[in-house]
Amino acid sequence: MGGHGTFLDPRLPQGKGGGTGVNNIGADGVDRVSAHLPALQEYQYSIDAPAAPAGSYDGAAAARGQALFAGKANCASCHSGALFTDATEGKLHPANASVAADKVYITLSATQQWRTSPLKGVWQHAPYFHDGSAATLADVVAMYNDNPNRPLHLTEREQADLVEYLKSL
Repeated sequence: MGGHGTFLDPRLPQGKGGGTGVNNIGADGVDRVSAHLPALQEYQYSIDAPAAPAGSYDGAAAARGQALFAGKANCASCHSGALFTDATEGKLHPANASVAADKVYITLSATQQWRTSPLKGVWQHAPYFHDGSAATLADVVAMYNDNPNRPLHLTEREQADLVEYLKSL
């Protein structure tokens, strides 16, 4: 993008993004960034995640986990489509939709909402959540299972099967 321009977002408080109301405008008054953002996002979404390494998950358990993902656990309601995210549709979710430990992070967001993280290749991105509060995929599943706002009511075996499915993505 030429290395010119400054990103400032008027939705953020002063000192956390400039707050001047001017977005992506360089000293010469030319916006060299905004027009490129849709293509950059399309490129990012086009990059295939690497396949899970052979032998890194139990295939039979993953198949059971896939059924839970789409059914009882209802993960697919947000983690949908080829990239396992509804963010490609521009959807955002309220602060209480995440079980991440650090709720302060959402207050730093311009929208005060969460984007659903894509799950393709999730096996390679520990720790999990924006704050790293889940060290393993088992921790992620357990945090959602124990969520007081919307518990999943999964048995220990179902949780383990769901983890195996996530490891297969």
